[in-house]
Amino acid sequence: MGKKKKPMQWEVRDLPDGRWGVFLKQEFCKTDEPVCYGACRTLKGAERSVERLNKESLAEIAQD
Repeated sequence: MGKKKKPMQWEVRDLPDGRWGVFLKQEFCKTDEPVCYGACRTLKGAERSVERLNKESLAEIAQD
């Protein structure tokens, strides 16, 4: 039996310019540099993006 793959997870971080970034959690990065999926002007928008991305990751794992 193969090792179960852990779904990628995303998080919100504040950016130096006042926007909010959607970043891959460091435990899933293959590099030491942060991976930013996108930036939002509002915290609420970034949180919605993270919620959607995390749900999609969980759904993909459930299908396997």
